[in-house]
Amino acid sequence: MAIYSHYRPQAGVGLANSGTFGGNTISLIHFDGIDAATISTDEISGIAWTFEGLAQLDTAQLKFGTSSLLVGDTTDFAFGETISLTGANPWTIECFARKSVLATVLTFGLYTAGGLGGIRRCRVLWNDDDTMNLAIRNASNESVIASSSSGTLGAAANTWYHLVALYDGLTFQVYFDGSRVINDAGVDPGAGQTMGNPSSVTAGFTSGIANSIWIDEMRVSR
Repeated sequence: MAIYSHYRPQAGVGLANSGTFGGNTISLIHFDGIDAATISTDEISGIAWTFEGLAQLDTAQLKFGTSSLLVGDTTDFAFGETISLTGANPWTIECFARKSVLATVLTFGLYTAGGLGGIRRCRVLWNDDDTMNLAIRNASNESVIASSSSGTLGAAANTWYHLVALYDGLTFQVYFDGSRVINDAGVDPGAGQTMGNPSSVTAGFTSGIANSIWIDEMRVSR
């Protein structure tokens, strides 16, 4: 069963594929590599993630390892492992993120067609008004099954935060650096076949100031 994993990663090593929680990991990308590289490999599957637009690795900013993913234009995103999160099975999607300015929008989650232009199965936004939004959509027509927003987070620029979206079998939840900010009960993802077909783990940039968001240590578990 996927659970919220904020109870901290081992010091200095980031998220791992080990231990009780890590044993459920189905996708793990560290975004490690040389500066300006446009490829990084999923530790679990060995699949090379695809970078679009000007998305690239940046060694100047990182939460763990040697680099992170830098995105800063509406065409900038990265996508990788194709997975299926079906029915009412619990799952967790998480990453670390940093904004140079808060007036930008970061997105991560599950998309079809390998990127931000596809159907958004499960999309999490860290918005430019310093709130978060979780949207769950039907796999076939993208109709919204559930959408919930948080209050103001009180985040600071140039600071790394741990972002987590999960379904525990009963509720959709979003955590911001250890605090639960969204708790949406009573929505059955199986009823709408929300994630019944495979889709890509995706992270990217929606709007705001150029070259202003970094993403590190992205993991999907169930």
